Amino acid sequence: MKRVGIIGGGVAGLTAGIYLLKSGIPCEIFEKNAMAGGNLTGWRREECVIDNCLHWLTGTRCGTALYALWQDIGMLDENTAIYRAPYFYRSELRGESVALYASMELARREFHAVAPADSREIDRFFDAAEALRDLTCRTGGVSLSIAKRLPTVIRYSCLSLGELAEHFHSPLLRRLITDYIGGDYTALGLLVPYAAFSAGNASLPQGGSPAAAERITERFVSLGGVLHTGCEVRRVVIGGREATGILTADSRYRAFDTVLCACDPEVTYGHLLTGAKRPRVLSEKKELRFSALHAAFSCDKLAISPFGTLVIDAPELQTYGASRLVVREFSHEPTFTPKGKQVVQCMLLQKECESKKWVAYRQDSSFYRRQKDRVGEKMADALLRRFPAAAQSLRLLDVWTPATYRRYFGAPSGAFMPWYMPPHALPCRLPYKVKPYRNVFLVTQWERSPGGLPGAAMAGKRAAERLLKGETVAEKLSIGESFAH
Repeated sequence: MKRVGIIGGGVAGLTAGIYLLKSGIPCEIFEKNAMAGGNLTGWRREECVIDNCLHWLTGTRCGTALYALWQDIGMLDENTAIYRAPYFYRSELRGESVALYASMELARREFHAVAPADSREIDRFFDAAEALRDLTCRTGGVSLSIAKRLPTVIRYSCLSLGELAEHFHSPLLRRLITDYIGGDYTALGLLVPYAAFSAGNASLPQGGSPAAAERITERFVSLGGVLHTGCEVRRVVIGGREATGILTADSRYRAFDTVLCACDPEVTYGHLLTGAKRPRVLSEKKELRFSALHAAFSCDKLAISPFGTLVIDAPELQTYGASRLVVREFSHEPTFTPKGKQVVQCMLLQKECESKKWVAYRQDSSFYRRQKDRVGEKMADALLRRFPAAAQSLRLLDVWTPATYRRYFGAPSGAFMPWYMPPHALPCRLPYKVKPYRNVFLVTQWERSPGGLPGAAMAGKRAAERLLKGETVAEKLSIGESFAH
């Protein structure tokens, strides 16, 4: 019976292991960090839980293919409650605000109320979003009514979010459009996840990222999988054109018939297999990745009313490449804080050029620490300008940067999502075969754009199918189930 060694205990590696174990193939996962889960993780600071990953989870609607996949791997089970926020996010600008509500009808009305001069463009936007929402909800073929609305969707594949924003006169609506993930990303990158959210197919599982990672890990172990945490792999051992096993950092050799590299591709090609043929796409797509600066705070629960996800002005952060701060509160997760407290997290997107600066900063630990302290202070200033009632209780819990992601997950510029997707560009694909070796394969969200948690899980499932069935093409999931953050 074949034995499979999996390098990396993130969602991709765990998913591949779970499906292989279900088919009777023994698997061992080697994870260099103390916990499995990869980017799907969280940690504690001062009795508070910080959630690194889940803003929402695509595939929370029963009956979709992703929902079935999440159930297979334990991400969602019969005891997992689902929280559905009232809106995707709300943007504020100079005392005005507007939200992408779960109810598109309500959102459309609010958009018209704040920007009547943009009525035509508003209706086109929501017509496209509704077509995509109905497409994600279908159980059979595409109805005539949906088909008639699809041409309006195609228009947005040719626009970046920045270009789409220019179609609106309202400064507030312009801000809302680019607040999602900047101005360079394809406009479908906003429309598709918002449509999934409105359809009830992009919500939050109870317990957030830490609980979700624990459930998947428990599923892997319960099936008989062997998980080695705190165990870094130094290299894949090659004999001729095949891998014979792996060598861990403690100089132990472990033999395997197949090796799955479920880690960042740069780790695979730059560290584990220095003699492998590097795919051209990894070099061609430089400067098309992104990361973020984050800070987490605690404060008195009564100091800030629940608001979900809010985007506010933060001019003091302009020196870090952006001035719009994404703020999330976690009042829907009472177990994240002691009684009477709540967690507030901030995120400032960083393009690859900015991310690389943070990776370089970390080479000088004292300078890096000072830079992190400055970020925490400036994010606190932005929060207190918006929520002055929190002045007495606001407390910084942690700051993490692209260098943090670089240290934990190996991406050179700290990217936690794969390819940035501009308009007029075909989705990127990374070969899963690691040439010239016959039995070494990539299992990663980087295999196909746009990646994320669904991309990682589907890559893991495809990897198991390939090993079990040869080159059988895995079932393709709909576009509405492919975007996640």
